Amino acid sequence: MIRSVLLWPVKVGVIAAALWYFLRDPLPTPADWIVAIVAAILLHLSYAAMMAGIRRTGDLRLLQQSGEPPADGKRIALAGTLKATGNTLRAPMSGKECLGYSYEIAHTESTRSRDGRSSTRRVTDFSGVALAPCVIHTLQGDFRLLSYPYLQGFPEDEFSKDDAGMRRAGEYIRTTTFEKRTRFLGELAALNRAMLETDGSLKKDWRMTDEDGVVENAEEERIPVDAKVCAFGICSAEKRSLVPATASDSRSLLLVAGEAEEVARQLASSKRSSRKIAIVAFVPAVAVVAFILSAPGTWIRAVPGGSLIVGKHSALLREALWQNDLRGIAGSLRHLDPNLTFEEAARTPLMLARSAEAAELLISRGASVSAHDANGYSVLMNAAEIGSPGLLRYLASQGADVNERLETNPPTTALSLARDRNTPDAVDALIKAGARE
Repeated sequence: MIRSVLLWPVKVGVIAAALWYFLRDPLPTPADWIVAIVAAILLHLSYAAMMAGIRRTGDLRLLQQSGEPPADGKRIALAGTLKATGNTLRAPMSGKECLGYSYEIAHTESTRSRDGRSSTRRVTDFSGVALAPCVIHTLQGDFRLLSYPYLQGFPEDEFSKDDAGMRRAGEYIRTTTFEKRTRFLGELAALNRAMLETDGSLKKDWRMTDEDGVVENAEEERIPVDAKVCAFGICSAEKRSLVPATASDSRSLLLVAGEAEEVARQLASSKRSSRKIAIVAFVPAVAVVAFILSAPGTWIRAVPGGSLIVGKHSALLREALWQNDLRGIAGSLRHLDPNLTFEEAARTPLMLARSAEAAELLISRGASVSAHDANGYSVLMNAAEIGSPGLLRYLASQGADVNERLETNPPTTALSLARDRNTPDAVDALIKAGARE
């Protein structure tokens, strides 16, 4: 139990880091980390739900075999009645007789954020567990419980300020000596040790905070005397008992309230619920990551949040075109429409290409050689202003009209622009490609 609680953030962190490695390319910061962490949480939830379903399947199979002789050292299921072998307990809040209980006593804190919004949270002040010496009376004989089990389906009560239960809680606090534990992880660590050390009788009470404020509410869970139960744990033939193997959740000691048939239905229902949770968590996480990594630019632009990807890679593409970085151009084109228009004059990436190699890459990805910018200049006219002879020859070979005239100013052609820029090599390349004076 304690190991799984400590390890889940580590597991989520490892998954998130692996996803971030791939998402950092398409997504800008901090969106890359946000998507990676959310997807990692969903994937870990899916895995945990799947493993829970597998455990419930195993427990259901063990329950169906509960009439067979128990195997020493193996996880088994026992169906029977809980019987006290000594004095019973009195639950601290309800005052009811029982064989075991757990409780939390808490108060509510109000906080106000910088923007003026108020919120409340429940703060646990005291908690504890207790277990009386008892056995599970079954057809195979009596088996002792030598640790405090995880409980499922047992009576739970909540108490508020004016309840008699809260008055009993106040009296319990005044008359009980509490151990000081750090909230949550300290309590789990102490309970874990107590589970290993107990000989069938257990009582642990923890103080979780240093505050002496007024407690406002409490929760209590009880194990009734003579309760019908099904228990799942490791069989110890030597001790004639069920014991936990706390190194693994799948081998934890579990006590479920109810007859065998009723518990079997609960386990089957839990298995189905776990399967649904696993699917519901897995599908969107994988779908979102796969979409970000592989969807074409037109799809990305159309979805909410797609502008983040488009904005980042539009800037990267402009820089890569300016630097004639073919690798950078190819990387950004994976996430963009090759005919997107930049804000300045609505130029397309092909109009900013500075070499024949860059133009070839863009055209191979679908860039149009016949596009025009907001001022009516063609791709070839924009290339003529850059003045690369190789680029002009390549565009002409791909069908660019070397004699196209600017609609708003007919004397303007690619050749006239090259002459204006005083680039004789570009002029020569255009004339050889068929441009007329």
